[in-house]
Amino acid sequence: MYVDSMRDRDAPSVLKERIPWADNPVVGATRTKGARGNRVPQPLAATDADCSSCHYRAFFQSLVDAIPDPTLVCDHDGIVRWINQDARRFPLLAQLAVDAPLRLTPGVTAPDLGESDPLVLVAHLRTRVAADDIPVLLLLHRLDPAGGDLYAELHARALRGLADSNVGMILRLQDVTTRELERRHLRRQVTHYGELAHRDSLTGIANRRQFEKSLRRAISDASRTGERLAVVFLDLDGFKAINDTRGHAAGDQVLCQVAARLQGLVRRPDLVARLGGDEFALLVRDTSGQAGGLELGERLLAALCVPMALADGMAAIAASIGVSLFPEHGCDGTTLMHRADGAMYAVKRRGKRGVSIAPMSAAPELNAGKPDC
Repeated sequence: MYVDSMRDRDAPSVLKERIPWADNPVVGATRTKGARGNRVPQPLAATDADCSSCHYRAFFQSLVDAIPDPTLVCDHDGIVRWINQDARRFPLLAQLAVDAPLRLTPGVTAPDLGESDPLVLVAHLRTRVAADDIPVLLLLHRLDPAGGDLYAELHARALRGLADSNVGMILRLQDVTTRELERRHLRRQVTHYGELAHRDSLTGIANRRQFEKSLRRAISDASRTGERLAVVFLDLDGFKAINDTRGHAAGDQVLCQVAARLQGLVRRPDLVARLGGDEFALLVRDTSGQAGGLELGERLLAALCVPMALADGMAAIAASIGVSLFPEHGCDGTTLMHRADGAMYAVKRRGKRGVSIAPMSAAPELNAGKPDC
C-alpha cells in the first residue's frame, strides 16, 4: 500500500534521504519507498529544485565574497545578481542591491572617455563588455565634497553561456586614489619644469627657446595662410647705468616693468620674450607691412620712455628697436631674427633711442620683390 503521508515515522516503508548540499534541515526533503515502487510527489521535486538553486546561489556568493576587491556580477540586462560586502561599501557604486540595476554614484566620471554622465557610463560599459572577449578597463573619478578626489579602476569582463551567448558581466574595482594623485602631482611637476624651461625666471615671460619655437610655428602657419609677421628686437638704452649705480635689485625691477609694458601693448596671439640681459623680442602676427612695423616700433618706444617708479625712486630708460618682416625679409626664423638684430644695432650706431626696419638691400636676392616662401 502506497503511503502518501508520514503518519508513522518508524515504518520500514519510509526512507529519509537528505538531498546533497542542503545544509538547512528545513530545506531537506523526504523520499518515500512503498509497495508500489519509488514515487516522488511533485511538491518534493520542486523542493529538490529549490534546494539545488539555493546551493548554487550560496556557492556563487561564496566565490564573490572570496574576491578581496569590491566585486559584483550582473546579468545581461544590467541587473545585479551577486555582490560582496566590499562592493556594498564602495563609494563610487550607488546603493547596490541584488535584483536592482547597476548604478554609479552621481558625479562619477570617466576622465579617459571624457564622459560625466553615470547612466551613459554604465550603458557604455555594458556595450563594450558584451562586444569584447578581453577585459575592459575603465578609470573612474569622483570629487567627494567631504573626502576629496576618489579614483577607481574598474575591471569588467563578459560572462558567456551556451553558443557564446552573453549572459552578463563580472566587475571588480580597485581603489587607485593614492596612485592617481601621485601621478597627477608628477604631471604637474613635469608641466611646471617644462614651463620653467621655456620661461624667463625673472620676468615670467617667454625665453629665447620658447620664442624661437613659437616663431618656427608661426612661420609654418603663415606660409599656408599668407599671413604677414613682424619680428621685433629691442635693447634697452640706459639700463646698464641703472644696474651699475642703483644695484641689481633696481635693474630687476626695470626688467620686470619693461616686460609688463610690452605685454600690455600686444594682442593675445602675439608673444613677448626676454632673450637675455636687457634684450627683448616680440613676435607680432597679422602685420601690415613696413608702415605697420614702424608704427608698432614707435608705440613700443613711446611706452618704454615713460619714467618708471622703482623702490628707491624714479628711473628713465629708452630703447633701440629693430623690425624684420615675414616674408619680405626672410622665410625662416634664423634669418628674421638676424635681420631684426641688425636693424636694432643700426639704431644704436645712429645714437640709440629709435626704430629701424631691416633694409631690403641687406639681401639682394629679395630686392626683386617678396621671396617665395
